[in-house]
Amino acid sequence: LRTHDVVINNSKVTGGALVYREAAGVLVQNADAVSLLRSEVSYFNHVAVSFGWVWGFSPRSGRDNRIEFNHVHHVGNHDLSDLGGIYMLGVQPNSTVRGNIVHDSHPFFMYGHGIYLDEGASGINVTQNWVYDTFAASWMQHYGVNNTVDSNVFAKATGHCLTFASGPPINGTPPPNTSYCP
Repeated sequence: LRTHDVVINNSKVTGGALVYREAAGVLVQNADAVSLLRSEVSYFNHVAVSFGWVWGFSPRSGRDNRIEFNHVHHVGNHDLSDLGGIYMLGVQPNSTVRGNIVHDSHPFFMYGHGIYLDEGASGINVTQNWVYDTFAASWMQHYGVNNTVDSNVFAKATGHCLTFASGPPINGTPPPNTSYCP
């Protein structure tokens, strides 16, 4: 039995993680067909939006999930490290991160990403996002397969715009995106 067919639409989730600093604004674990749409998620110290939560290529952590047209901002707030505005973990076939605005991801020490596909994140389409003002990479892939990353705008990252922590870039070449990083 799995959670499925949940829609969070036109919502505002802000200023949480006051007791448990590592809490996410929206946390989806082992669920299918969950949609986060047209919402604002902001001012969290670790991640604003987190889908998945199964490390590596273990059996899938979700499928058919959508994170679309959201405003995600002010993540990390110089408190914790190794974080992202939108964080995906594990195999999630046919899932989409599209049309989001993600900005102001600032860790305490390092790794403040905009969109972060962590260990084994696979089967995800990342497209038409606008990501800027991040401490590390605007987009980070920490190994995964069958991801599509295109038609995004990545700007003003302190580190690299696009980072592949281990393994080759998707299909052996950097993804086609518009990038402007100093």
